[in-house]
Amino acid sequence: MVISSKRILILTEDTYGIDFFRKLINRLKSQRFIKINYSFKYRRYPGVCNSKLCRILKSIGNNLVKIIIVADADGMNKNHVKSMIEKHIPNEFKNITKYIIFNHCIEEWICEGLGVTKCFSHNPVHILNNYLRQNKGREYEKYMLPSFADKLDLKKLLNNQEFKYFLNCINCKC
Repeated sequence: MVISSKRILILTEDTYGIDFFRKLINRLKSQRFIKINYSFKYRRYPGVCNSKLCRILKSIGNNLVKIIIVADADGMNKNHVKSMIEKHIPNEFKNITKYIIFNHCIEEWICEGLGVTKCFSHNPVHILNNYLRQNKGREYEKYMLPSFADKLDLKKLLNNQEFKYFLNCINCKC
């Protein structure tokens, strides 16, 4: 496998989000949802409004063609969350930075990819927890996030606006 010198960086505020996105990207590549041959790098960042984000980005170096920042709005206004993050993006990265901001949290994709309803009008973690309790006899724990990357119905997720935008970003169409 040839490693491209051009990279896409995915930044997530979830500790378990790194492994989730790594598994999801590998799955998207294997099922040909990703049509580019760039390498991907994954990092955690310390929350929506934290000056460490600037230092993290500067430490990554060159050869980035895209930075995708994944953030939870936790019910706040998504534009407000985006503006809080943007304050900490160095000027040299502003043109290549894209934002995936969930209404509540990343579990929205899990719910949608599993076909769980009412996930967007309520707390997705609570809805997912109830779904797993009823159907699998266990409760949702955050450490389980990466395991769902292989269980999601990607065709169902294509109905999700943020997921479609995410695919366009990683395919360098935005």
